[in-house]
Amino acid sequence: MLPGSPPTGNGGTEEFSIPVEKLIGGLAVLLEARGLGAQAELVRLARPELRIAGFDNWNGGTTKWELVLHVPVDQFSPYIADEPRNSEETRLAELARLLLRGHEHVWISVRLAVDLEDDSPHPETSANTITEPTRQDIFDAVIASGMRWSGRLNDVEFLEAIFDLDALPSNDYRFKSMRQDVATHRISFPDDWSDDWVFNDPRLGLRSTTDSLFLRFLIRLVDPLIRPEPSEARTLAEVINRRLRMDGWELYQVSTFSGKPVFRARRATPVVSVDVDRERDALSDEYVRELIAKCDSKLSDGDHAGAITNARTLVEQVLSAIEIRVSSKRGDYKGELLKQMKAVTRLIALDPENPSLDERYKDVVRGLTQAVAGLATIRNSVSDSHAREHEPQPHQARLAVNAAKTVVVFLADAFQVFREEGNVPSADPASTPAGAL
Repeated sequence: MLPGSPPTGNGGTEEFSIPVEKLIGGLAVLLEARGLGAQAELVRLARPELRIAGFDNWNGGTTKWELVLHVPVDQFSPYIADEPRNSEETRLAELARLLLRGHEHVWISVRLAVDLEDDSPHPETSANTITEPTRQDIFDAVIASGMRWSGRLNDVEFLEAIFDLDALPSNDYRFKSMRQDVATHRISFPDDWSDDWVFNDPRLGLRSTTDSLFLRFLIRLVDPLIRPEPSEARTLAEVINRRLRMDGWELYQVSTFSGKPVFRARRATPVVSVDVDRERDALSDEYVRELIAKCDSKLSDGDHAGAITNARTLVEQVLSAIEIRVSSKRGDYKGELLKQMKAVTRLIALDPENPSLDERYKDVVRGLTQAVAGLATIRNSVSDSHAREHEPQPHQARLAVNAAKTVVVFLADAFQVFREEGNVPSADPASTPAGAL
């Protein structure tokens, strides 16, 4: 949430209560559901920024927000002219408003802009998003890979491109600077310090330094001047990405240099976080918890096919949990996920054909239903439970997992409302036999 919002009519402050990552994920899912894959990819590639654009005192007060999508330079060419850019901004704003329905006193617009920071491989953030546990996991993985972190350079040559070694102090009383310190204990006498010293030296502070500097260090690890063998650089980049993506960043190849991959850092599509501790909702069953954990774990481990399979099963499990709690039985859909989705949305009064459902709200339900249909199709074509037509890519797996989580959070929230209105028996869900699911 963003602080410092204008006052609302009731004397409080109107804060943007949905994390921007979830808004971006929802936009991508709805665009994919409408067959707009290129536009969905654009949204995922863009660096999002939420700004307060104004405040309207009418009708209790409305905060006007602007979602600026900073698009990489190489992706912006289709939107140079006013007409296609305005058209795309209008479409994205309409979808964003659909996702925000129910949030009173909030209005949002969308603007596409060239990412002026795109020339930098390390976008700045106001606060660190790459956690210390993730950084430690990356350090451990680099060490376990057996690859020398400094590649074909010595330690001084590697570090001087990132740090001012002459300004940093020496831990050896004989020297004035860290440069002399490292040169002595890692070049002249290489056995003085362990090979992994760089990850733990407080002068460099890699565990706690800014995301910007940390990403520069990671990019340096796979730089073609450091690691000239392309296969080794790509392998190390994937080793890093399996951990880094959990905090919303990734290294990606932007070009080649003398046939060697050149990497930069960008925000990855975040793995949607699902709160499985809410009391008595359709997400609270142990098996559902296990599936959510498996989705996250398989993404982290690079098991993209397994992540897609678990994403599909997650949606099926939540649909079944809702159906059992409402009607005390589970229908036989013969594995047809879309058919089950339509049946359950009808069961909890979310059928788009329901005349009492708001027309604009129906578009969101239809979009999520199509997302489920797409999830089933992706699972059939690239998951590990069928003869594989295509090897699933990381972005495909993240899309499937994020789409599944978006759908199940929506279903759980809708079920909660349906139950609070007195439409569900009051039996404790914990009493539902495990075998029934």
